Amino acid sequence: MIETTYSKSQSEMGGVLALDVGSTTGVCYMSTSGEIEELSIIKLTSKAKGFKKLVSAYECLRKTMVLLMPSIVVIEGALTCKGKYGESAKIELHGVYKLVLQQFDFEPTIVYPSTLKKFITGNGRSSKDEVRKAVNENYPDLKFKTHDQSDAAALAIWGYQTHFLEETRQEVLWRT
Repeated sequence: MIETTYSKSQSEMGGVLALDVGSTTGVCYMSTSGEIEELSIIKLTSKAKGFKKLVSAYECLRKTMVLLMPSIVVIEGALTCKGKYGESAKIELHGVYKLVLQQFDFEPTIVYPSTLKKFITGNGRSSKDEVRKAVNENYPDLKFKTHDQSDAAALAIWGYQTHFLEETRQEVLWRT
């Protein structure tokens, strides 16, 4: 099952598309004005196995790119952990998503989890709940179904602040 619904008009395009990649991929779109316009997930069905799951992810991100037409794409960096179940599948998904982005002439910005956590909370070892809380402090109307969504929102905020604001990568911009 893939859950995506987008309702963007042409005038609203050009913002940040953020992806927190996993078996359930968090998707967040932030407009060029800094408003979170879309918050969704790409949830791959458990019925699809192996290659079919990757094709499903490919098709879903391709549809998302056509509908949202972002100016930048931010993806949480893939981690490699020996023996940890599911990590190879996550890395494969990263590859599929990068393939789709390449077809749209995008080179995604990769942000590693500790960098994102440090930016959002001030601590690179923050928990997912702490990241969610920090995002909700600045966007109290957002309702997250999963940690993947709150992580995607944090990635979108990072992307917006580092690509659309003059004083890029200044943590003070986020915390004020």
